[in-house]
Amino acid sequence: MTSNFESSNVEYSVVIPVYNSNSTLSELHSRLESALEGLAGSFEIIFVNDGSSDGSWGTLERLHSKDKNVRILKLPRNLGQHKALFHGLKHARGACVITLDDDLQNPPEEIPKLVEKLSEGYDVVYGTWQDQGHVIHRRILSKMRRSLVNRSLGLNLQAFTSFRALKRGLVDKIIADNPRVVHLGTLISRHTTKIGFVPVVHSQRNGGKSSYSPAKLAKFGFDMLVSVAGARLRMSGRRRGSE
Repeated sequence: MTSNFESSNVEYSVVIPVYNSNSTLSELHSRLESALEGLAGSFEIIFVNDGSSDGSWGTLERLHSKDKNVRILKLPRNLGQHKALFHGLKHARGACVITLDDDLQNPPEEIPKLVEKLSEGYDVVYGTWQDQGHVIHRRILSKMRRSLVNRSLGLNLQAFTSFRALKRGLVDKIIADNPRVVHLGTLISRHTTKIGFVPVVHSQRNGGKSSYSPAKLAKFGFDMLVSVAGARLRMSGRRRGSE
């Protein structure tokens, strides 16, 4: 893995996993800059290249060379969205950390909504989609995933999306967990119940096609089961330890 960082105080970190999204990166960067410049405070944009093979890394290097706010990580191979995000979180320095996808389905212009809601006392705020731009098998899996995590952890969460804003304290707890199997929604729910939601736009995919084939989605579902099982064991151990 390679990284490009200088120490400084940062108010907002945006972490984006990148996989074969060369066609959207320049527009994503431009729109992120505009959205973040409207917030009060300094910011950084962290792109995590997750084993792309389409020229994404070259584009990220060019963006980094032109913009001091852009920071880039290069993973040695494709590790998957959640592990790429976890690597990004470990390098994020912001008091507020925002995660979103690389395909412009999460409009950067919606970021201020998450930040404003976070100020109401939540540790994390999810952007909830009113009209999802995903194909049907992804929508079905999302519903199954949410139901499983809610039932397993005794929660009543409206949605787990990749578009979220987290406070620094929660990010530090997630990093300290250092789990073998990473599912960020489960990790978040393990460490806080101060979870907020705000409606956001979910656009149609802009260029290329999703890297989530049915087979990859099935593997992701299995990894999520392992992560939830680990969460239940930890919670059970904590309850026993307090008795």
